[in-house]
Amino acid sequence: MNQLARIDALITTAQARGFELSDRFKIHITEDQAAATPDIHHPLFDLSQHDRGILDQIIDLTGQLEHTTSIDELVQMRARIVKG
Repeated sequence: MNQLARIDALITTAQARGFELSDRFKIHITEDQAAATPDIHHPLFDLSQHDRGILDQIIDLTGQLEHTTSIDELVQMRARIVKG
């Protein structure tokens, strides 16, 4: 449900700032949203120190990513989550 709350908040914020349905705007991708990145603190397998260093860098970099989206894309994303 955290994803739904985040998407709803993005939609509300975009609308409050005057964005129309198809207007593109930047969103910041949080570490939580970069869920594909393995959790180095609770790995499913043993990692070398070198690999842990690389994953630390990936996690840091994903926190800096920005992505453009539109309200329409957020609504579609929300629908996919709700449908499961």
